[in-house]
Amino acid sequence: MSDKEKKEGFEENIEFFEEDQTIDLVLDDGTSMTCDVIGLFEVDDVEYIALAEPESDNILIYIYEEIGDEISLKNIENEDEYQAISEEFMELFSDLFEDEE
Repeated sequence: MSDKEKKEGFEENIEFFEEDQTIDLVLDDGTSMTCDVIGLFEVDDVEYIALAEPESDNILIYIYEEIGDEISLKNIENEDEYQAISEEFMELFSDLFEDEE
């Protein structure tokens, strides 16, 4: 399977957001941070959310769940899983970052 075919197969698992879509995170120290939502994507039946950290080039990735009207974000605890999901994110969203260069 070519990279193009692989990427096309995953595009149905991406949900992009408007630039003004944000989410407030409460950090471990109790402070809050407002992040821009880049998009939702699914890998192996698990949904993830990618967020842009304010005033930084850092991307934050969390496990995303909707429970009723509530949204739950969970840390990816396993380092190998986080690395694999980060690589998948870069592949899925590479066009977005190429446009910014």
